[in-house]
Amino acid sequence: MKTKLDRYDLSILIKGVYSMSDCYGSEIRDQIYDLLSRLIDIFDNMGPDRKAKIVFDSTEHRIVLHCLIDWRNQFLHERKPDTAGVIGELILIFS
Repeated sequence: MKTKLDRYDLSILIKGVYSMSDCYGSEIRDQIYDLLSRLIDIFDNMGPDRKAKIVFDSTEHRIVLHCLIDWRNQFLHERKPDTAGVIGELILIFS
């Protein structure tokens, strides 16, 4: 899946995937760290006010969606609907 993300959305994605990485087993965690490394490299090389086209394979796409949904649910449980709404918008990009 090819997705266009700006610096703001990419930073939220990195934070969300990293925040949820401890919730998964070691095999998935290794895949998450590989994905995070790639996303951070893309973020570091992005110009201001630019969007990056990022290609996610099916495994990465599934991991991203699971992490974002779990992260959003965590904020909903903590009764932080505004933060959950921002994450929900990012989930829509990946849906």
